[in-house]
Amino acid sequence: MSRSHKKTPIYKGLPEGNIGQKIANRFLRRKLKRINELPQRKEYKKYYNSWDIHDWKSFWTLEDAKQKYKELSEKEWFKKKYPTEEDFLNKIWYKSMRRK
Repeated sequence: MSRSHKKTPIYKGLPEGNIGQKIANRFLRRKLKRINELPQRKEYKKYYNSWDIHDWKSFWTLEDAKQKYKELSEKEWFKKKYPTEEDFLNKIWYKSMRRK
C-alpha cells in the first residue's frame, strides 16, 4: 500500500451528498429545455465537468492552524479536549487537510 498523502492543505467538501452538483444539473436541464435542446437520458452531464462543483472549499495552512490553537487554548472546554498543540494538529489539521 502506498504512503501518499495530499500535497496541498485544501479541503473540498460536498456535505450531505452532492447538493451543489444536483442544483447545477437541475439548472442545466431547465436551461436546455427552454432552448428546445432536450438531452437524452444522462447526456446533460456531459456539458460540463461535474468534479469542478463543490459546495465549499477550505484552505487552512499549518500556520493558520497553530494560530487558531493559540486563540482557543485559553478556553476551558478546548483545553480539556486538546491538551497540547500536537493533539489539536493531529486530530484536526492533519486528519482533514493532509491525510485524505
